Amino acid sequence: MPFVARMLFRDEDQEVVADACWAISYMDGDADLIMEIVNCGVCKRLVTLLSAENTFMRGGALRAIGLISSSDEMPTQVLLNCNVLPALMMLLQDEKQGIVQETCWVLSNITAGRHEQIQRVIDAGMVPELMKLIPCSNWKVKCEAAFALVNICNVGSDKQTLLMVDFGLPETLNHVILSPDSNLKHLCLTAIYRMLDCVSCHAPRRLKELQENIEETFLLEKIEELQFDPDPDLTAIASRIYDRFFSHTSRGLRDDDDDDDEQDQEDENEDDDDDDEGGDDDPWSMGDVETKDRGVPLADSLPDIPRSHSIEDQSEGHETFNF
Repeated sequence: MPFVARMLFRDEDQEVVADACWAISYMDGDADLIMEIVNCGVCKRLVTLLSAENTFMRGGALRAIGLISSSDEMPTQVLLNCNVLPALMMLLQDEKQGIVQETCWVLSNITAGRHEQIQRVIDAGMVPELMKLIPCSNWKVKCEAAFALVNICNVGSDKQTLLMVDFGLPETLNHVILSPDSNLKHLCLTAIYRMLDCVSCHAPRRLKELQENIEETFLLEKIEELQFDPDPDLTAIASRIYDRFFSHTSRGLRDDDDDDDEQDQEDENEDDDDDDEGGDDDPWSMGDVETKDRGVPLADSLPDIPRSHSIEDQSEGHETFNF
């Protein structure tokens, strides 16, 4: 490994540098080996190579960083400390769709990490850029961008999940929720449940707005369709979303006048209670509520969320990415 690491600094021979990047990227994803790679001090150099003009070198550095980020939180933190996010932001605008896809993959690994690491991605302004990619990119880019976004909901804090509602993630998921990738469908449904659950518990006055948005953008129709999916896990999650948040509707939230009246009365009562208690006027305020106090724990019926997924889930090697 030290020999390969030294080859990364052979500036006089771009081909050697590129081969060293790809050599690292092809190494086994074992956590101990990845830490050995990190301890050789290559992360900062790899981040620098993300801006290389040579596409093959840039792609190799990106794939190597993807390998490092697919391990646990410690190597990911080293990459963040090496200022990897601005470099990744530039690559989201790369002319090569393969580069964009792998950039989204790296980000999906980071957003499967600690809350603090997820917050770094949010603070860097990556969420709007990822959301822009989904309606207009090829299918592989759509999927990787979606993985990065839904991880924020499924792995992040309740407050971060509420931010994703503000960003408009439910509407964006319309483009990928019926993906042929069952793992992505599962993660999309889990993210939708998380958003509804967090709003219900921490911003109940906004729940009806979110429900209407899900219905009006036809996302609810796709959730209903997934209740009949051959995969029992997908059926269970879709049914849970519908039964908990939409079973009281018959022909749509917009036409349910009785519910509107009841909700208005509840809002008035809540406003009175807020006045009596001197509560926060911010409808998204989390107050002092902890994640563990959420009304219906996801762990009761929803499977665990994996830390990351392999780029090979979407491809069969870097040659297919047209670097």
